[in-house]
Amino acid sequence: MRTSAFAICSGLAAPAGVLETGRPGSASPTTDASIELTAAAPVLLGGTSFVGGAGGVFGTFLGVVFLGILSNGLIISSISVYWQGLVTGVVLLASVGLDNVRRRYAQKQREF
Repeated sequence: MRTSAFAICSGLAAPAGVLETGRPGSASPTTDASIELTAAAPVLLGGTSFVGGAGGVFGTFLGVVFLGILSNGLIISSISVYWQGLVTGVVLLASVGLDNVRRRYAQKQREF
């Protein structure tokens, strides 16, 4: 079962790679310079702590949906790309801050 799953995945990844290479600008090293923020923000918003602990796929999915709706709303409002990145960064910082506060509160509750 595992071997067939890997074979199917590889078989589908090869044509996808060929199609992606054919897209104009796909080989540019600056295609998505902020890919780390794009990948980390929904995971953190979904409740997964980078320090360790619990998290799940459903929370990450909700984080992706939230950031997608936020990004779409900013685009529809004709907000500059610079400000869109800033808003995403502020939301990410707020999420990390709230996670920090939540962890400290949980640690204090365990001490009592």
